[in-house]
Amino acid sequence: MPVAPHPTDTTPAGRARPRRAGRALLVVVAATSLAASCVGSNSGGQEVRADVPAAPADPDAVPDGVLAVNAFGVDLYRVVAPGRANVVIAPYPIALTLGQARTGAAGDTLAQLDTVLHADLAADLDLSLRSVDESLDALGGQRSNELRRGDIDISVVDALWAQRGTNFSQQWLDTLATNYDTGVRVADFRSDPEAARRAVNEWVASQSGDEVRELVPKGTVTQLTRMSATSAMVVQAPWAVRFDEQRTRLAPFTLSSGQTVDTSMLQLLDRGAVRYAERDAWRAVELPYLGDELTMLVIVPTGDLASFEQALTPEVLRDIDGQLRSATIDLRLPAFSFTTNLSLNDPLRALGATAAFDLDAADFSGITSDEPLVLSETPFETYVAVDEEGTGATAATVTPSEEPTLVGPRRVVVDQPFLFAVRDTSTGLILLLGRVADPTQ
Repeated sequence: MPVAPHPTDTTPAGRARPRRAGRALLVVVAATSLAASCVGSNSGGQEVRADVPAAPADPDAVPDGVLAVNAFGVDLYRVVAPGRANVVIAPYPIALTLGQARTGAAGDTLAQLDTVLHADLAADLDLSLRSVDESLDALGGQRSNELRRGDIDISVVDALWAQRGTNFSQQWLDTLATNYDTGVRVADFRSDPEAARRAVNEWVASQSGDEVRELVPKGTVTQLTRMSATSAMVVQAPWAVRFDEQRTRLAPFTLSSGQTVDTSMLQLLDRGAVRYAERDAWRAVELPYLGDELTMLVIVPTGDLASFEQALTPEVLRDIDGQLRSATIDLRLPAFSFTTNLSLNDPLRALGATAAFDLDAADFSGITSDEPLVLSETPFETYVAVDEEGTGATAATVTPSEEPTLVGPRRVVVDQPFLFAVRDTSTGLILLLGRVADPTQ
């Protein structure tokens, strides 16, 4: 199948997500399609599912899943980051999508997907991914501290879609039900691909509270399509300590070229909630979200940015995390909002998943023997916005106490390209990994 041209980092028509006053929204979206090798009124309400109980999630399997997802995420980031100004990826929904497709793979296709997903780090990758999913479910809800209250919302929507009338392998259906507590939804891609595309999008919109309205763009579903694996993740979270809107000012930000641009610089005066560390190669600051279950780690390399990124590993992130300490901080951080759109075909090939995209080599025979399947278009979109409120939903502010007087605060100004990671503090799972090279874009 042909590979889509490299898209630009812009939000496509019909999917624009304008900044809203007092509300910043992080939407992470992944979509994967499996297309059959031959050509050949839709409803998204039907699900074909094995009548077997789901295996219980295992909290002890979560660390394995986190190791695998984080390793995959950093690998993917190193491949997609070069050549882009701002970039952001969400490793978990991509891993979940590929993991479910992997359940029907065999031979070299399975071996290569195992390598890309670092399946060797997990005793049971399927169980680990499922257990990570349940651990994320526990993070949502209302949270509060002495200054404010608000809602943390993390929702993952995922489903496999297939051609209506396909004879699915019973073993594959059993595996989906047992390991992922799901089945496969059906639509008529062959006869009316556009109606099938709309059915997928309408279902995802309904499951995501209408935050993700057009997960599968026009042109990616054709008469060749026989299966689509879709996932979306929506994260909304207010900061534990809110930036003061009255202190936001235009300030210079130095690009990698040495040129400076004026950008909106947020300001935060804090004693103790924010953690900080610096070494010869980097400076890092970690900001908690309300409830302290999620944090954003901001890393400012002091040397060459590209070299730092190519040396990045989960171990480097863990080492930085281990050196962070609570501090009295006077922080300046750029506000930013951007979308990354890309096709994952070439990046996944670069990571070693070549057979899955090759019509002559792909082996997804574990799904069906009706016709051969091959991984086709693999679009992915991530939107992120950070402002005074946080990364997410509006927080209802409780009347705050007076701003504390900070004696001798450490001044931290993030005025050059930086990396950021949104993480689950209890497991270390990287929900979001990105770079801001120009906050004005």
